[in-house]
Amino acid sequence: MRDDIRAFLALRLPDDVTAALGHLTDQMAQARVGGFKPVRPENMHLTLKFFGNINARQVESIVDTVTHTVTSIRPFTLRLGNVGAYPNNRSPRVLWVGLDGDVAPLQDIHRRIEAALGQIDIKPDTREFRPHLTIARIRDHASHADRRKAAEALFSAEFRSGLLIPADRVSLIRSVLRPQGPQYTSLAEISLAGNE
Repeated sequence: MRDDIRAFLALRLPDDVTAALGHLTDQMAQARVGGFKPVRPENMHLTLKFFGNINARQVESIVDTVTHTVTSIRPFTLRLGNVGAYPNNRSPRVLWVGLDGDVAPLQDIHRRIEAALGQIDIKPDTREFRPHLTIARIRDHASHADRRKAAEALFSAEFRSGLLIPADRVSLIRSVLRPQGPQYTSLAEISLAGNE
């Protein structure tokens, strides 16, 4: 039996937010874009730290470290922002929704978690933290025309920005890759200060 698990830290989204994001991807699916792969609404989340594969024996020390780090941080509130595409709107690979609201505390919690995890020999991310919610990906085999069509569908879809995302706990989530998409299981729910 393998001791490695694929895991990440994230903020979970409330049901009204996942419903709105699901409605957005449903509209985009109607454009029949080749290579379009939406994220299932129940799997949408805000990633704080992607570990990749970790040893199952590391879970306890990760939970302890993150608990010690976030229990001094007050809950805050984010809002759904504008839609966007990475790396650009002409040839997107990832389609996303940005975040507004209390973004400074979000940046702070990410910075603190990275620093604390470094103390237990977990490598820091090398990329800049750009908070967003991935709603779909465009597969590598998609044509340039399909990529442009995906961006057009994203920017023309009816979308309700401004919905609130309470940030009051951090989840450690296990990801098992399956042909129909990843299956997520919560390993730990870690409350922020005053949210017991």
